[in-house]
Amino acid sequence: MSGPRGVVGSADSVREEANAVFLVRLLLAVVVTAGVAACETQREETAGPRTQEEVTTADSPVEEGTGLESPLPPDDEVAVNLPELPVGGSSTGEPEAQCAAATLSPVPDGVSVTVTAIRFSEDGVFTARGSGCDSYPPCAGFTFTPERSTCGVAVEATGTTDEENVLLFLDGKCVEEITGACAELRGHGSVPLIVPTGPPSPEDTTTTDEPTPTPTE
Repeated sequence: MSGPRGVVGSADSVREEANAVFLVRLLLAVVVTAGVAACETQREETAGPRTQEEVTTADSPVEEGTGLESPLPPDDEVAVNLPELPVGGSSTGEPEAQCAAATLSPVPDGVSVTVTAIRFSEDGVFTARGSGCDSYPPCAGFTFTPERSTCGVAVEATGTTDEENVLLFLDGKCVEEITGACAELRGHGSVPLIVPTGPPSPEDTTTTDEPTPTPTE
């Protein structure tokens, strides 16, 4: 009878050792898991809350063609307002309907100048009809370039003046590819217009009284 009891006792001992090993491994797993979780919590508390950009970058998939991409290169062109373009030219026709041709030359390479306004040196005498004339393109909105240097303004007289000269001015916006190129176009310029003459003043129409003839006997 002593033999079987020893076998049974040995089997029980093996089971107890196996159970003990299992419990030790289970405890180690629990301890390791708890330690990792504690480290993650401490790291998040130290780093602080993540911004929306960080959450999107780290946790969200980025679609093709979106996300963090290289910025576009900056635009090298610079626009400069020129209150008075240094144009030259002349006007042809009658004062009531004349064509003012304005020329801006030379225009530097890499520069374009767009007309933004048409002005006169005196108000109430002329008006710009907005159309071109004498085969010139209209100056309103016209862009001067090294290849296109002349435009035309159809001018109509709407009044009279005592001034001998009335001038037409063009304002513009200069766009340059090379910094400082528009500075070459700073200056003054105008197109002289044909000034309408008004009716003669009353002083010019006054005649001297003729002497009354003496009656003869």
